[in-house]
Parts: sequence; structure tokens; C-alpha cells
Amino acid sequence: NLSDPRGDRFLKISIKAVTRDESLEKQLNDSELLKSRVRDRMLSILGAKTYPEISNPIGKEGLRRELSQELNAVLGPGSVSEILFTEFIIQ
Repeated sequence: NLSDPRGDRFLKISIKAVTRDESLEKQLNDSELLKSRVRDRMLSILGAKTYPEISNPIGKEGLRRELSQELNAVLGPGSVSEILFTEFIIQ
């Protein structure tokens, strides 16, 4: 759910993180702990967002940057080069 005063908005999102290191995908697939850390960071960021913050192109671009920074903090500097939204639905 989004951080919405009325509490009635939710976000359904699918994300593809583009990496420069092919071995990183294997690490993520093999490590439940690493997957959990990535998911936790992403859910923390997404759950703190409000509808006005991410309902326009500028907000979405800011969200991409923020997610990329957090994932690079978990996975190592420069690990994620791009964040792609393959699904982005707000209701």
C-alpha cells in the first residue's frame, strides 16, 4: 500500500534491474537472504511513497533513481545500471 492519508491506494509494480555483472543474477537466485534484503529495501521505499509523488513521469524517474541507489547500496556500487518498470499500476 502507498503512504496515503486515507489508506485506500495501492501500487502494483514489476521491476527489472539491469546489471553489468552477470554473476550477480546467479547470486540473487542462490541467496534467499540477499533476495530478502533487496525486497525489504524496495518495499520500504515503495511503501513510503504517496500517490502525488509517483503518479507523474518526474516522480517515476525519481523513484527509479532512489531504487537504483538503494539496490547499489545492498549489492555493491555500480551493480545496478538501470531500473525498468515493466508494470506500474496505481489504484
